[in-house]
Amino acid sequence: MDGLISDLIRRGESSEEADQILVKLRQIPSKEDRTRVENLQLAVTTVIISVYLSSVSAGNPIFPQGYPLRLVTVVPSLFLIGKLTLATLRPFYDNIWLKRVDFVLLPFLFAGSFLGSGGLLFATLVEIPTPVLGVILSQISEFVRAYLYKDRLINLYTLLIIVSSGWYAWRSGKSMSVIESGVPEVRFTFTSGSSDSSLPLRIENPTANQIDPTNVEIEIWTESGIEVTDIDGARRVNDRVWQPYMPIQPDAGMTLEMQIQRTEGRSEISESSATVEVRLDGLVQQRHRVLLEG
Repeated sequence: MDGLISDLIRRGESSEEADQILVKLRQIPSKEDRTRVENLQLAVTTVIISVYLSSVSAGNPIFPQGYPLRLVTVVPSLFLIGKLTLATLRPFYDNIWLKRVDFVLLPFLFAGSFLGSGGLLFATLVEIPTPVLGVILSQISEFVRAYLYKDRLINLYTLLIIVSSGWYAWRSGKSMSVIESGVPEVRFTFTSGSSDSSLPLRIENPTANQIDPTNVEIEIWTESGIEVTDIDGARRVNDRVWQPYMPIQPDAGMTLEMQIQRTEGRSEISESSATVEVRLDGLVQQRHRVLLEG
């Protein structure tokens, strides 16, 4: 069944029966680290656009005829516009799709503009102070000018940039847990004739460090007709948030039992749902929508 849950998490889809929710915690970069990376990306992108505009204004464009200009003009511009737009929207509308754009799409645009501009390094080499290094780089530059800008090689180079940028975007999204933090659905059926039941929540720590229970938060929202009355193995922080009693050991895990109960004297449920969100250090690890019926 673990394989089923893993598939649900990976695909971000399902309405299939499941006997537990599986969450694998991962260390996500801190806000300071993310800010540092974003500032570097913004600085590099600004330099790319500035150099291009300066060269055009001077009447000496540095980009050879036939070079894929979108990689070094339109793409970095879209990256800057995207960052500015998200910086304006995120404080007021923190939606999962905005996070996907911020942590997946924008890194893809940045990598594409950076790698596309990097190809010009060898094509625009000028005099190098070190004679031996200057000769070597000049020969590389001549080779690039002679062969790289042929139509077929330009297309091949563009394809290589797209593939590399896609890999970079995937790694970025993976490190930020955006891909897994959609709302994969897990269908759970109450035992016939009962007013309450339990659903196991398995939290695993695949890292090499012990995770303090105060750093883990489990927040649950329920629709009318059902409520989570308790989580065995966790303490209630407020109406919707729980924290484990015990630390999660390295390369280990714990199973918490979510106690789910019908409310308002209802004898049956038809497609009610609960949303279970697990956070580590305040950052979302995974979010699940649990469909309940019975």
